[in-house]
This record gives sequence, structure tokens and C-alpha cells, in this order.
Amino acid sequence: MATGQPFVIWVVFDVKPGAFDEFHQVALEDAESSVGKEEGCLQFNVLVPTAEGNHLALFEVYKSKEAFLVHVDTPHCQKFLAVAAKATSNKNVTEWYLAGGTAKPFQT
Repeated sequence: MATGQPFVIWVVFDVKPGAFDEFHQVALEDAESSVGKEEGCLQFNVLVPTAEGNHLALFEVYKSKEAFLVHVDTPHCQKFLAVAAKATSNKNVTEWYLAGGTAKPFQT
């Protein structure tokens, strides 16, 4: 099933106290640059809790795992990773392949 299927990465970060605003901003910049500049990035969502909290999640979809690996080497991702190293205390990463479903186009 994995061959030819879009690659999905789901990451949940625990953000250190006082670091949320900076981390949230750099995540938004990474998302915008990824979708805008990378042919292999199909979707990049930044999620925040419905109630105040110290978590931030990323839902990213790439044409392939190889496209994701290209993403990791981009300047915007490297900037994000540098801020993440200082602003977060833990992260949980899960890798998936998109097996189906649908979505309506939307903008926030």
C-alpha cells in the first residue's frame, strides 16, 4: 500500500511555558513556505488546542516520503527545527500513508 501513496506526518509538540507565540509563528511560516515553495508538499496544517494549552500539532501531507525528506532540508524547515529545539520539551511523531478520504478546499 505504501508505494505511490501520499506520505503523512502527524507531530504533536509540548511547548515550553512562554515559548508558544514564537513557536506558533515559526510553524505558520514553515507551513506557508512549504506549500508555496515545495512541489512535493500537498498540505500543511498547524493545529492549536480548543482550550488554552501548551501543545501545537502539525498535519503534513507530501507526494511521497522522499518529498518529505526534501522538505526537511529546506531553509524554512531548518529554521523551524532550530526554534523547536529551544521552544519544545517533547514531541510525538507518527508517520502514515494516505489511504483515502476527501476534503473540500478551504482557507483560514
